[in-house]
Order: sequence, then structure tokens, then C-alpha cells
Amino acid sequence: MLKNKLIYTITIVYTLAIIALSFMNLQEIPELNTGFDDKIFHCIAYALFCLVWYLCFKALKLKSSLILAIVFSIAFGGLIEILQSKLSSYRTTEFFDLLANTLGVLLMAIGIRLKKRYN
Repeated sequence: MLKNKLIYTITIVYTLAIIALSFMNLQEIPELNTGFDDKIFHCIAYALFCLVWYLCFKALKLKSSLILAIVFSIAFGGLIEILQSKLSSYRTTEFFDLLANTLGVLLMAIGIRLKKRYN
């Protein structure tokens, strides 16, 4: 029971952090100078987003937890991208951000599936 409460708490906090970071002006953050820093961040952030929601759905004992996590994560990323251009004057909807989000979700889903298969 304590483990589930921890999972729920982490999921809520991480989701709120993604929302907050999605609407902040992040011009001053350190860069890796890859030319794709923003897309790498999106990929990693949404891979972790998919993971925490998968664990949450699994703790709730929902069938098809992984499918639910995938669909929810991609839909959430799409909604955030759309809302950025509507609610912010310095953020815009970018197709490649959505693509990076989706790639992160799918890579995590593959990792979860492989782990389940070999455990």
C-alpha cells in the first residue's frame, strides 16, 4: 500500500513538473550544444512520463496498463504542445517536439515490454 502511494505521488508530482516546465521560459538553461538539446529533453522527459504513468496504471491494476500509458502519454504531449501556443506568448506548437515526445514514449514502451518478456 505504501509503495502504491509513493507511485501515485511521484506520478502526480512528475506530471505537474512537466506541465510547469512546458510553460516556463527556459532560455537560460545549460546546453549540451548538440543542436538537438530541446528534442533530447523532450524524448527523455516523455519516456519517464510514460514510465511513471505505466507504474501508476499497473498499481491501479488496470488491464492494458502499458497501452493506456502509451496512449495517455502521447495524447498528453500533444495537448501540451497545442496549449503552449494558445496560453503562452513565448512558446509555440512544434511538430518535432511532438515527434520527440512520441519517440520517448515508444522507446520506453519497448523497454518495458522487453523487461516484461525477459523477467
